[in-house]
Amino acid sequence: MVMSEFSGPSFSIKINGVAKDALLSHVLEIVVDTSIFMPSMFSILIQEADLEDRFPYMDDPTLFFIGAQVEITAKTINMGLGFAEAETLIKGDITAIEPIFMEDGRVRLRIRGYDRGTS
Repeated sequence: MVMSEFSGPSFSIKINGVAKDALLSHVLEIVVDTSIFMPSMFSILIQEADLEDRFPYMDDPTLFFIGAQVEITAKTINMGLGFAEAETLIKGDITAIEPIFMEDGRVRLRIRGYDRGTS
C-alpha cells in the first residue's frame, strides 16, 4: 500500500483582508472555477449548525455585502518534507448573496463572486 506524501487541503477564507476562521466550521462547500477565457468565479455555501446555534455572521451586514473582497487559500502539508504549502486559489469580489430556506427552518447562504480579471 502506497501512502500519499500530502495531507488533504485545509482552506482559509479572508473577507476584506480579515481571516474568518470561525466561518469555516459552517462552510458546507467551497467551489473555485478558473478559466483562461472567462473570469474566475467562486461559490461558498454556509449553513447554521442548528436552530438553537444561530450562525453569528448571518445578521452581520458588514461581513457579506456586494463588493466585499474575498480571498480563498488552500494549504496542503507535505508529509515527506514536513512543511505546509499554501496557494491562493482566488481573490475576488462578492457579486451575489443567495439565501436558501430549508424545510427544518435553518438558513443556508450561498455567496458568489468573480475575480477582477487581474492578478
